[in-house]
Amino acid sequence: MEKIQPSWKQCVTCEFWTGPRRPTAWRDCVEFERTAKGECAGGGRDRIKMEAMGTCNSWRKWGVLK
Repeated sequence: MEKIQPSWKQCVTCEFWTGPRRPTAWRDCVEFERTAKGECAGGGRDRIKMEAMGTCNSWRKWGVLK
């Protein structure tokens, strides 16, 4: 498992990404597998399967994060 902070605007920290992830206990980081993929649900790459470390201009911080 890897961790990343939401200051890095990657898909894994985005509200629109539907891939497997979980917030840390303090909700300041996201834990995920680097090879994870998930569909973009309403963001800049809507309905496209994106890698966890992907990016786009429509990034919005995942709501469960501080």
